[in-house]
Amino acid sequence: MDMTVFTESFRGRAAIVMLASAAVLASSSGVFGQSQTAPAAHVPDARAAAITSAALESYKQNHDETSARTALAKARQIDPAYPDPLFYLARIEEEQENWSAALDDYQALLKLDDHSILFAKAQARIEDVRRLAEIDKTPEGKRNRKFEGAMAVAVTAFTGGRPNDAAKAAQEAAVIDPQRWEAPALQGRIFLQLSQDKIAEDYLNKALALAPDDKKSAVQALLAKVPRAQVAPASDTGTADEVRNLLIAAQSAVNAKAFDIAAQKTEQAGKLARRDDLLLSAAIFYTTAQCDARAAGMLRGLSNSSDQAVALKAATEFKALEPVLAASSQAFLVAKRLADQDDPAAEYEVGLDFAMGRGVDPSDAEAFAYFSKASAKGDPAADFDLGVMYSAGRGTARNLARAVECFRSAATAGIAEAQFALGCALEDGAGAAKDHAAAIQWINSAAGQGLQDARDWLDRHKPA
Repeated sequence: MDMTVFTESFRGRAAIVMLASAAVLASSSGVFGQSQTAPAAHVPDARAAAITSAALESYKQNHDETSARTALAKARQIDPAYPDPLFYLARIEEEQENWSAALDDYQALLKLDDHSILFAKAQARIEDVRRLAEIDKTPEGKRNRKFEGAMAVAVTAFTGGRPNDAAKAAQEAAVIDPQRWEAPALQGRIFLQLSQDKIAEDYLNKALALAPDDKKSAVQALLAKVPRAQVAPASDTGTADEVRNLLIAAQSAVNAKAFDIAAQKTEQAGKLARRDDLLLSAAIFYTTAQCDARAAGMLRGLSNSSDQAVALKAATEFKALEPVLAASSQAFLVAKRLADQDDPAAEYEVGLDFAMGRGVDPSDAEAFAYFSKASAKGDPAADFDLGVMYSAGRGTARNLARAVECFRSAATAGIAEAQFALGCALEDGAGAAKDHAAAIQWINSAAGQGLQDARDWLDRHKPA
C-alpha cells in the first residue's frame, strides 16, 4: 500500500499535535533530566535544587503530578529566583493540557532571569502552547488534535514495523473520533498485514462508509487486496458464521489488548475453517501474549504447511522464538524450585508461567493452583489473576461472586487493573449488587493511576 495516504495527512501535523503528549516531557533537550541552568545565571539554594531534582526523578517513575507540583512549589518557595521549578511546573501543566497554567508559569519564568538556558526554552514553548490553546478553544478542535496525534503515533509505529503498537494507537484514534475514516482504514491495513483477512475487511468496509468521495478509491484499493478465500466448505452449514463470530470476538480482544484471548479465538476459527493463515495469526498472537510454549508448538507444525508463504513465515518465527524458549524454560525451572519452597513471589511467577505457557506447557489448572498459593500469602497481583480465572472459568468453575472478592482484595491493595475490573463488575451487577457510585469511584481510581482502559471507559460514559 502507498502509505502516503496516511503519512502526508498526519506526519506533516505531528509537530504540533504531539506537543501535548507525554513525549514532550522526554525531548532530546533533557526536559526531565538534570537542571539546565547556566552557572552564570543563578546559583540555586541547595535545598531547592535537591527538592527539584527529587521531584523530577519521582515524576519520571510514577507520573504523580500532584506530588510533583507540591514539591516544585516548595522548591520555588525556598528559592523564588530559581527558574527550574517554574519551568518543570509548566511542562507538567502542558502534559495535563492545562495551557493557561503552563503559559502563566513560562511567563513568570521570563521575569526571573534572561541568562539561563531555560529562559530560551520557555520563550520557544510559549508560542507552541498558545497555538495549542487556540486549537483547543472548541471541542472539535481539541478532538481533531487528539485524533491526529494518535494517528501520527499509529502511522509511525506501522511504518516502523510495529503493528501491535500501531493497532493500539489506531484504536485510540478511533475511540477519540469514531466518525473519521482514517483510523479504521489503517486498522484494516494492519490486520491485512497480520493475515487477519476478515477483521481487515470489516475495518476497511467501515472506512469506506466513512471516507469522503475523494478518499474512497484509496480504501477500495486496500479492499481489493483482501484475499477472498473460502472460509469453510459449503456443506458445513453454519460454520462460516461461526468462524466470522470467532474472528469478531478476536478483534474485540485485540482492541482490549487481550492477546491471549485473541489467540484462542483465532485458533478456533482457523481450525474450523481449516485455514493455516489464521492459525499462523493465532500463533503470532500467542507470541505477543508471551505464551511462548503454545506459540512454538503451533509454529513448528505450521512450518510444514502446504501454503508456502505460511510455512516460511512460521519457520522464521519459530527460529526467532528458540532463544526465548530456552531462556523461558530455564527461568521456569528456577522459579519452580523457589515456589516449591513456599516463596510467594515465585509461586505467582510460576502461576503466570503456567497461565501463559512461558517455559512450560500451559495449564490453567496449575496456574490456578499456584495463584491460589500466592494469594493465600497476601500477594495482591495473584488476587487479581485469580479473579480473572474465576470470571472466565479458567482452571476452576466460573464464579463471578468469588471473582469480585478477588478483584476487591487486589483493588484495595492498589492494583489498577483490579480497580477497573471491580468497577465494571459493580457497574454491571456481575457477581455483586449493582452500585454505580462505587463503580465510578473504583474506575476513577484506576484512571488516576494511568490505566488507559479505565480512562477510555470514563470518556465513553461521560454524561451527555
